[in-house]
Amino acid sequence: QPDAVVLDLSMPRMDGLAAARVILSRDPAARVVLVTVHHDAGIVAAALKAGVLGYVSKLLAGEELFGAVHDAIRGERHVSIPL
Repeated sequence: QPDAVVLDLSMPRMDGLAAARVILSRDPAARVVLVTVHHDAGIVAAALKAGVLGYVSKLLAGEELFGAVHDAIRGERHVSIPL
């Protein structure tokens, strides 16, 4: 059982949001973080509504991903997208 799952929003076969929904339907306590180049507010909202705890821009991943994963493990949300 992983402490957290990090998914790319754009993945082959199944996108990261769909994968997150499957993971969370099987384990509602799972801690999921999405990493993406997409900065659309609608996608962020859909991810958070699905139960994703972290949403990190690839542009900021070097600075933000570690913190986002730790926040998710603590059950806290972490959203970082460039302004």
